[in-house]
Amino acid sequence: MYMKKFKIYIASLLFVFASSLPANAIEMPTIDVDGLAMGVTVTAGAYRASGSETEGTTAGTKEKSSDEVVMGVGYPSIFVEYSIEAAAGLTLGIDYVPDTLSTEATSRKDCNSASYNEAGTGTDSGLCTQTNTIDADFEDLITVYVSMPIPGTNAFVKAGMKTVDVITNESLDTGSAYNDTDLDGVMVGFGWTAEVGEGVFIRAAADYTDFDDLSLTSTTNTDNKVEASLEGVSASLSIGKSF
Repeated sequence: MYMKKFKIYIASLLFVFASSLPANAIEMPTIDVDGLAMGVTVTAGAYRASGSETEGTTAGTKEKSSDEVVMGVGYPSIFVEYSIEAAAGLTLGIDYVPDTLSTEATSRKDCNSASYNEAGTGTDSGLCTQTNTIDADFEDLITVYVSMPIPGTNAFVKAGMKTVDVITNESLDTGSAYNDTDLDGVMVGFGWTAEVGEGVFIRAAADYTDFDDLSLTSTTNTDNKVEASLEGVSASLSIGKSF
């Protein structure tokens, strides 16, 4: 997983480096960089995350708890893209976020069901003292996209795929532990581009992303499982240079 993403990133950098070399620098065919562009993007957005944990009990029953949060995100990224003039300006691109995106930890107090009686009161001093904290980091967010300009305007539509590594940092009194994983998702959006100088452009865009549902089984107890979903909207502002 990590090696595949590393190869994609290195290949993009090598392509940009080779394309920028003077034609007489080394004995090799010249590379046409018409249509190549690169730049930086700043993105802000809001994502809705909902999840649940199903816990097996000693009595053989299942207990399920769930939660939902809305979190704000903001991050910079770099992009490289290539526009195909012969295909009406169809553009292929890749965007990479070098920073780790951290979520705000969510904690709750859980009650030991064995400590409850029918009246809903506790029978021991340990009632409702289980603290479960959910936390995660997101690393190596990569978006591969295609965009198409709308004829006669500065607007465009785009679609793509995203992948990100999920680093779990949970602290659960249930005794569960979960491995890190990765998430894939699809993205659709639209935007507007304007030339502001010789080859320099600015771009504003709005996107919607829906990630695949996540399902994890505890490494300490196979009866315990976590399921989650993640979707969100974002707005971005980019500045780039075309060649």
